[in-house]
Amino acid sequence: MNFLDSIKLDSEKDIRDKAIFCVLLYSWCRVSALINLSVADYYERGGTRWLRFQEKRGKEHEVPVHSKAREAIDLWLQTSGIALNPAAPLFPAFGKDRETVELRRLDRRSNLEIG
Repeated sequence: MNFLDSIKLDSEKDIRDKAIFCVLLYSWCRVSALINLSVADYYERGGTRWLRFQEKRGKEHEVPVHSKAREAIDLWLQTSGIALNPAAPLFPAFGKDRETVELRRLDRRSNLEIG
């Protein structure tokens, strides 16, 4: 069993966290680029899903999404219900109760609030 398979999907937060780890693992993006993703940055082109990262100095970097990451992101979007809000953060923070999705971005200095 690998790390990603060991993540139990018992809550919305677990589902979000697995999607985050999949994107980090399969895209090799910077944490700051990941937390700046919006729902609109996850899009389809030519039958393939892509992620559009905002890199340093305002540069955009587009990468095709690995099939495992696509599964995890699609499950997250379906579970969270944020798919219909293109301006929402793709991976928003949770409230202090760790159960309520808040439409604010994660803070890279707070360990992504994962766990």
